[in-house]
Amino acid sequence: MFLLPIILCNTNCGSDPSASDPPFVHVKITQPKNGDTLQTNLVRIMTDLEKNCGCSARVEYSIDGVLTLTDFTPAYSFDWYVQDSTGTYTITARGVVEGKAEGLDSVIVTITH
Repeated sequence: MFLLPIILCNTNCGSDPSASDPPFVHVKITQPKNGDTLQTNLVRIMTDLEKNCGCSARVEYSIDGVLTLTDFTPAYSFDWYVQDSTGTYTITARGVVEGKAEGLDSVIVTITH
């Protein structure tokens, strides 16, 4: 599991042009937990996103590096239908404030049936 905030610029994207803090996005996958073994056909992925500006944001969900869904609406979540798939998968959430900042979090889960 890794958590990586990335600052893309020093321009504050909030409504206060005098603010001196650079924009940031902090994203955290809260469900499932890293290392979980799940016996299900549906995995509900839930994500917290924190940002220090009034900008719109999105969370991009990838499974094993393949972009699977983009959610533009808080509370950010994704229902992943695994059907008959079994194995170990890396779930990545990428929080983005366009052109300003982004953050990443990943968990590894095992699916069994």
